[in-house]
Amino acid sequence: MSVPVASPQRILLPSPRDQEQASQRLAVVQQILEYQRDPARFGRLQLRDGTPVTSASLMVEYAAEAHSISRGTLYNWLRAYKAGGFAALADRKRKDAHTSRFFEAYLGPRGSPHFFFWTSACPAASPTRTS
Repeated sequence: MSVPVASPQRILLPSPRDQEQASQRLAVVQQILEYQRDPARFGRLQLRDGTPVTSASLMVEYAAEAHSISRGTLYNWLRAYKAGGFAALADRKRKDAHTSRFFEAYLGPRGSPHFFFWTSACPAASPTRTS
């Protein structure tokens, strides 16, 4: 009697751009994870300088060379994937997107009198977006 195996679930991200980005990053990360599971399958890989790939760290270096990515970036992707799965491979959206830090840096916080005076006297300099 065989045990049924669940098929892998497909995760969809909100934007097609994020989906594509995470998919591309996953392809690179999977090479490294597969090496960690079965290094014998990758017995003939060599770095550009001819060094054979004999450890997980050399596999990261090989993948970095092959895909023109820094080793640090690959380690960040591995860490993100292990912590949060596929969705963690896409870039996170900035919480301060579409806001200007200029006004608070030079005019004070939003509620300050100076900020209110400047933004009401100069509507073109208002930090809110109209488009």
